[in-house]
Amino acid sequence: MRAKARALAIVAALLMAASLAAAYADVIYLYTARVTLTPVQSPVSFLSYYNSTCGFVPNISVTKSSYGSSQSSRGYAFTLYNKTPSGTPYYLMSWPFSVINSSRQGSYTVSLNKSGAVVLRYDSTNVYMVYQNLSAPVASKTYYVGNLTFSPSPGLEYIYVNKVTVTLVPPPWDVLSLVDSQSYQVRPLVYQGDFNGQPVKSVIRSPPKPVYWWPADISGVVAQRYWSYWYPNAAYQPVMNMTGYFWDYLYYYYPYYYVIYPTAGAVFWSYRYTTGSNITIAAIITYSNDTLTGLLGHGVTFYFFINPYGWSVSNTSNQSVLYVTSLNVSQYYSEYPSPVMGDVIFPNSSANYLMVQFDPAWYYNYSSVTGGSVPGSTGPWNAWVVNEKSVKHGRVRSISFAPSPSPNLGPPWSGWDGVGTWSPYPWIPGPGDYVLVCVTYSPRTNSLYGFAEDLNYPWLVSSFSVSLSGYFRSPPSGTYAFGVGAGTGYTYAADWSIVYVWEGS
Repeated sequence: MRAKARALAIVAALLMAASLAAAYADVIYLYTARVTLTPVQSPVSFLSYYNSTCGFVPNISVTKSSYGSSQSSRGYAFTLYNKTPSGTPYYLMSWPFSVINSSRQGSYTVSLNKSGAVVLRYDSTNVYMVYQNLSAPVASKTYYVGNLTFSPSPGLEYIYVNKVTVTLVPPPWDVLSLVDSQSYQVRPLVYQGDFNGQPVKSVIRSPPKPVYWWPADISGVVAQRYWSYWYPNAAYQPVMNMTGYFWDYLYYYYPYYYVIYPTAGAVFWSYRYTTGSNITIAAIITYSNDTLTGLLGHGVTFYFFINPYGWSVSNTSNQSVLYVTSLNVSQYYSEYPSPVMGDVIFPNSSANYLMVQFDPAWYYNYSSVTGGSVPGSTGPWNAWVVNEKSVKHGRVRSISFAPSPSPNLGPPWSGWDGVGTWSPYPWIPGPGDYVLVCVTYSPRTNSLYGFAEDLNYPWLVSSFSVSLSGYFRSPPSGTYAFGVGAGTGYTYAADWSIVYVWEGS
């Protein structure tokens, strides 16, 4: 019995041990840890603000993407001469290769092989524009590879692979180009400058040098002196100076104040137009300084379908184009094209022609936000159908502007004045900014379309469109004079210059 009892005790002990072991094993298996990791969303995305309607510039398209996916963009890349604050020259590729939107505060570092990059910050919507700095203009297909690093504050660092391919596609230099620090002038041009309503050639006789008659090409040492007069670290960008404002500052200084007179300039060329086809004029403009009041005007003007009357696109008409200006028209002919336009040249023509002005001075006068001086205005564009003819000695027999009265402003104004929109808000370009402005005439719709963009801050754009129905007929095939001009005023002014002009279907 004792042996049996001992055996049962051993069995019981073994069963208890097995039971405890099983209990411990159950605890281990029941409490197995399970961990779930939630991916952190990228704070960076890539997107586009472009919607260019310029005929030669493809719409910039950027694939919206985030961490782990790719970004792609395309567009026409100008390389424009510029200068760093330290005085080092470089070339700025005016189309950005990255448009970055960040949902968190932090800093960006962009590195690429072969060359550096510049990051511009736009705080109001937290947009970052990444530009390429070049040591020379792009001359062939070029590849850049590097990283874009974003460091949130606080947070972990994000690293994105950055790949950029730049392909050289020369623009069609049909008129004038001063980009890439070189001058290309394919079309013969005729120049006309105006000083306070009078031809510059008859007013400014001493010294009679081309640099003092505008428009005038300035480059090299002259460009260096011209730009450094206003901004010691500015780019010595070769330009065609349109308004002679630099001369105005130098020669109309009085002991206690400046006397600022309106000036204007225009260049014209011939172009064979085929009826039924679209025609676009595009220009890159800039300016060196505004008036002492700090009020900017009056921008750039485009001319379409002029039939020269009493003058021609030839050397014989250089600085001898028959014209009147907005100053003469309002004073002597009781025609009032627009309340905001400055000094604008209207050349003589045997048939109606079209004019469009992109005038930043509307920034100070439009009524949408200010509720101010010009009710009915919404943007920075003026457009007119001009009917002007002359008799001997350039005396104007008649001049009129359509539509009259202005559809949006009413009498006494004529044309579409202060039309169009700004985006994302009303803006004016800064001194030295490159501004792309283009206007297209469409015979299919018999309409005018305009687009402007500050290439230094490409999210700043403006556009307009108007129908010409009842005011202008689509012109037949033929050779016409087209042109680009600029002007200043008594209050709103700047020394406007042109860097690039293109025109074609």
